Amino acid sequence: MTSGVAQPRWARWAVAALALLWLASPQHYRDDLHSANEAARIYATLALVDHGTASLNPVFDHYFPGWQKRGRPPNMDVAVRDGQYLLDKAPGLSLLSVPVVFALRLVGAQPRYATLTWLLTAVLCAVPTVLVMLWLWGWVARQLGERAALVVPALVLASPWALYAGMLFGHALAAALTALGIALVLGGLAATDDPPAARRAPLLGGLALGVAVLVEYPVAVVVIAVLAALASDAQRRRRLPWVVLGG
Repeated sequence: MTSGVAQPRWARWAVAALALLWLASPQHYRDDLHSANEAARIYATLALVDHGTASLNPVFDHYFPGWQKRGRPPNMDVAVRDGQYLLDKAPGLSLLSVPVVFALRLVGAQPRYATLTWLLTAVLCAVPTVLVMLWLWGWVARQLGERAALVVPALVLASPWALYAGMLFGHALAAALTALGIALVLGGLAATDDPPAARRAPLLGGLALGVAVLVEYPVAVVVIAVLAALASDAQRRRRLPWVVLGG
């Protein structure tokens, strides 16, 4: 049973638009300051798109000419193998950045480092956070009512989730994909027999959880818990193969 007065849909969209403006509009990066964690992800993307390699060395050559003479890489937050410096993080965010940078290259765009970092942050962190917040807001409203659903924007916008949505870390994107995946995989709060068309939800949920693990490896612990929950629920157990297939 749901409770509370239904809110107009435009109100949710207005909050989402303001949230996106808040998260994505500040351009707080600099061309001469490459923060180690974020920069390594960007270097990996540029290496793949511009040089066709996973090695960060050619990107170092571009941004830091003569770096090899100093005997140390310009970014210490990397791995090294056979003289080649490599990304030492989950590759999901860098891989998802590839089509964005590739599209820029197709139109001849060569944005400066600060602009590119801001763009990737907006597209891959801020926008997914706001879209998933909007979707979950409606999902919880249908399950528990409009008043209870207000916990969703509060959770997203008054927590570290919002802070990371404005930085090119994997945390915000992984949180968005995990929240979306769990809701799609487990379905409504009341377990019911799923019609054949409902297979799409666990399939997409498994895909979201799989990408979340690719973005942040520790999400695998959450995925294991979700799979265990499905396996232990007789009514939801039939979703398990679709979730695994999606993952």
